[in-house]
Amino acid sequence: MLRICEEIFTELNRNAVNYCHWKSNEHLMEGLDGITDLDLLVCEEHKDIFAQILSKNNCIKVSPQYGSRYPKVEEWVGYDERSGKLIHLHVHFLIITGTKHVKEYILPWHELALNTKILDETGSVYIMEPHLEIVILYMRIVLKESALIGQMNQFEPEKGYCREIAWLKERIDNQKLETLLAQIWEENQAEVLEIITKKRPAKRDFAVLQELARQKVQSMQQEAALKNKYKHTIRKQVVNTKALLKNKLELVPFTKQKTLCLGGVSFAFIGCDGSGKSNLTNEICKWLSWKLDCQNYYFGMGDRYKKPLIFRLSKCNWLPEEIRKGCSLLFYYLVSVRCKRMHRAMEAYVKKGGIAICDRYPQTQYKGIYDGPKIKSLGLCGKSGFGAFLAKCEEKNLLRVEKKCVDCLFKLIVPPEVAVKRSPSHSLKEVSCKAKITENLQFPQTEVYEIDATQPFEQELLQVKGIIWKKLVESQLL
Repeated sequence: MLRICEEIFTELNRNAVNYCHWKSNEHLMEGLDGITDLDLLVCEEHKDIFAQILSKNNCIKVSPQYGSRYPKVEEWVGYDERSGKLIHLHVHFLIITGTKHVKEYILPWHELALNTKILDETGSVYIMEPHLEIVILYMRIVLKESALIGQMNQFEPEKGYCREIAWLKERIDNQKLETLLAQIWEENQAEVLEIITKKRPAKRDFAVLQELARQKVQSMQQEAALKNKYKHTIRKQVVNTKALLKNKLELVPFTKQKTLCLGGVSFAFIGCDGSGKSNLTNEICKWLSWKLDCQNYYFGMGDRYKKPLIFRLSKCNWLPEEIRKGCSLLFYYLVSVRCKRMHRAMEAYVKKGGIAICDRYPQTQYKGIYDGPKIKSLGLCGKSGFGAFLAKCEEKNLLRVEKKCVDCLFKLIVPPEVAVKRSPSHSLKEVSCKAKITENLQFPQTEVYEIDATQPFEQELLQVKGIIWKKLVESQLL
């Protein structure tokens, strides 16, 4: 169990908060280790003290994406300082289930669940009593599918559900289950009991149970069935389209995962070649993207941006020098335009609650090097008035980005000799110059952290994660 989970549940128990982990207790330990979600059912009367305990442990309340927002459900994300892992708490104040993207049913047993909860095998976390959990599990399985699936006898429970059923059946007593069903199911208890206690229910059994379940919760259905079907279709298409565009395009003007409620935060990483910027930013994005919407913004001129025809022409020795210079001039100007547009997109993304991670960042303090303006310093504008105009525009574009800096910037400090060993394609002289620039660059309007990039990578990553999470928590304080 992660330390943060230990501290949260100790506080919840000490303060007598009425809660229980209400589903998927078969892999509760995986949730406590930050591998899967933690699904908690909490008494609504204890909502405030529950939120206070999570906030005290530096957890952040996040906003679910379109298609995943349901009434009486909150989502929180926390950070374990020792391991560097995130935890995700899916907090219910009612038992909501049904079709994905709609969740049109409210099961009427939340009070019973909280009144009959038991401690898990470790004695640390309250969980739903297994006889009630297996009934609710079967309800979840059949109510998430359409009536058409039941009518066609096409039920195929997922492997995860089958594992949970097998795990729960080892912990239930048929006599106690019969007593429970007599209490909560006014009619057809025998039929329900027979289906649940079967070793391997047939597809027809699930279809029968679906019909009985719909009769049981019909009065609790939140909206008309036709309207729910329409909502499910629309939301599914929106979610799938956003996911497709997010994966295919470098920059998109929307978020796909959970976002920060009070607006996002932007971070940038700078350092000389061989300092490990790309590796670190990729790992940070991978870490945050488990549950939060995070996007990597690359402000450099790496190989992926040296493919335009105009750049290739600038390297063609058979072309006259003036033409090659003109192509280079136009290329660097277009790079500055791209930086400006990327920064605008990043600002819009952050306003929507996304977390921006910038690999490199433009500056104007040093010309001709280190993502600074290049046209004038490299002598590309010559005596041409048009060239001088583009040089001025390039610097103006980069200055605009530099002034509207990120919320937090990391300088990766590494000795030139170490950097050259990591990136042997660069000269020691060039790397030494960039290492010096890294230390000297000033960003007065943002918080700057110097990170020792010579330490073991896992230690460096953990240090950066801690700083980032601290900034995220601070950004969500009212």
